[in-house]
Amino acid sequence: MQAHPPPDSTFAILGEPEVCGQCQSISRLTNGLCLNCLLRGALAEDETPPGKDAFKEVLAGVKSRDGDWHIADHEILHEIARGGMGVVYQAREPHSGRIVALKCVLAYQDDADHVVARFRREAETAARLEHPNIVPIFQVGETADGFPYYTMKYAVAGSLLEARRPLLEHPRQSATLMVKIARAVHYAHEKGVLHRDLKPGNILLDTHGEPLVSDFGLARCEVVSSYLTRSLSTFGTPGYIAPEQADGPAARLTPAADVYSLGAILFELLSG
Repeated sequence: MQAHPPPDSTFAILGEPEVCGQCQSISRLTNGLCLNCLLRGALAEDETPPGKDAFKEVLAGVKSRDGDWHIADHEILHEIARGGMGVVYQAREPHSGRIVALKCVLAYQDDADHVVARFRREAETAARLEHPNIVPIFQVGETADGFPYYTMKYAVAGSLLEARRPLLEHPRQSATLMVKIARAVHYAHEKGVLHRDLKPGNILLDTHGEPLVSDFGLARCEVVSSYLTRSLSTFGTPGYIAPEQADGPAARLTPAADVYSLGAILFELLSG
């Protein structure tokens, strides 16, 4: 009687494994390469440096059939978040090996021109804001398909969205965090930038628990075109946006709209 794999096993999930025609092994990578042959070939090469470096060098040459492993030479590790305009990945820089967050436009947008223009504005706005509590931008560029992307500091500790419940027991810490966030937002205001979408999910936390204001996708700049100002008039997150932002045009907003959002975040951190 032939034994069948458990229904939750890898074989059952992926289906019948493909057998390598050269060594009859079923230890295959997701892109179809045989892991057994790959390692044997690496060991057989005399000129290949030994140990860990050899393995890294061999794997660096592996190319995915679908081209999903790299974006603009950055190795994609996994997806962090996905929204209406773009997707954020954890990625590794090609030369330094530094772990970063890479954000790029979703390729299937219907209003692609408008989305790309808004995304470029987000990257340019964030890149010119240099403050210890605003997420730093490392690189801005385009993918091979011509879609813009940018890389930024990877926030290991997530965001205030996940930290809200633990912070309920530490009101002084919540107040201290909000002071730092408010100073960062004030700095942005001095540079002519209104964030317009401040909420717990857009406040990242680094390894030391320091807050980093992120996601300037809805930011309004003094230099933004009237077209973009009009087209972004109805955006924001209910529960955090000021009444005037929900009711009026974006061009009439003042820094008070962001101050309202800061107050809403603090209220949530203190009351749950």
